[in-house]
Amino acid sequence: MKKLIKWLGTENIHVDFLDMDKAGMCVIDERMILVSSKISEFEQIKIIYHELKHFEHKDYKELYKKFVYHSKLEYETEDNVVKHFIEDSGHEYNYSLLLEEFDIGMGYDTKYQRFAR
Repeated sequence: MKKLIKWLGTENIHVDFLDMDKAGMCVIDERMILVSSKISEFEQIKIIYHELKHFEHKDYKELYKKFVYHSKLEYETEDNVVKHFIEDSGHEYNYSLLLEEFDIGMGYDTKYQRFAR
């Protein structure tokens, strides 16, 4: 977690841990990610990676008002969580446990995602 927070600092993104009911949110204009202090560190990391992807969506704020686009953009944020989790770990995983941990359906396959975007 410390390595992630430090890297975000180099990207000029500040992370605050707050006693809040919502798991997390980002304030794009302030370059800030807010994370609930009530959840586990593992969940906090997942939230940070999720919210981080929203910074790439900053030009698409209006699309979030439309269900289909909102769903697609949220899917991209969740995809980002899984990719970072695997890349940052630096070791092999039991992918069936990974699918279960992230509540991913068995049809998830990144090689086909590039055609859906």
